[in-house]
Parts: sequence; structure tokens; C-alpha cells
Amino acid sequence: MLQRRKGQLEKEYTIQELANIFKIDPETVHNHLIKNDLPFIQVGRNYLISKSDLAKKRSIRRKRGSRS
Repeated sequence: MLQRRKGQLEKEYTIQELANIFKIDPETVHNHLIKNDLPFIQVGRNYLISKSDLAKKRSIRRKRGSRS
């Protein structure tokens, strides 16, 4: 999904898209959103994370020892 910011279109990712990119469980991405580790906007039942906000985050990974 693309969003317009300051006259430009910016890529936004869904939870499932980020899970596929990082090869992690979608619930892990969702947990990062719930803990406010990653800014997002909610559109209906969907969560969208902008490419620029994602670039600010160093990593999204499952914590060692936790199971997802």
C-alpha cells in the first residue's frame, strides 16, 4: 500500500509483508507494534508500517529463547 507524504508516495507494509521479508512469524511483528517498538497506522483491521519508520528500526526479530 502506498501513502502520500509531503507530495511523495511512500511504501507501507502490512504485518504479513514484514513477516515475509524478515522470515518471522506475523505474531512477532504484531507484538512489536503492540509494544510501540514500531510506529504504525491502523486502517480498519489492518496495521500499516511505513518504509521510513521501518528504516529507523534496526531489527525486528524473535527474541532468543522465545517461541513463536
